Amino acid sequence: MIVFLGYGVAGWLLSAYDASWLIWLAVEAMICHLTWVGAGAIALSTVGIVTIMWSATLANAWFHGIPWIGASVWAIALAFSWLLGMVLMLNLALIAQSFNFAGFKKAQIFCLLLLVTNLGLRAGQLLHIKTF
Repeated sequence: MIVFLGYGVAGWLLSAYDASWLIWLAVEAMICHLTWVGAGAIALSTVGIVTIMWSATLANAWFHGIPWIGASVWAIALAFSWLLGMVLMLNLALIAQSFNFAGFKKAQIFCLLLLVTNLGLRAGQLLHIKTF
């Protein structure tokens, strides 16, 4: 349930930031890699999250200009998004490893976690679309 809700918030944020299909694809690739490899994928996923956040920062600062009145709110939102990404990444990697220790097969873990994370992402995206 925590994974579903966490990725629901991530889907809502990606939709709110109006993320491109390339960002959605990068997030999906990180989720697939994390669910398959587990804790061994933490380093590469950290690089992916930092890359996505730098891209979002540069795109917003370069193309839209930083509104000086709301710059602190903008910075706090980006920091929160980065922190959420790191927590979700660590959570998913450790849950995949826990399932592995519990005796589940790798394919079962992959399918289950991929299903739950994608349902959460899509639910968050739909929630944003319906509310805004």
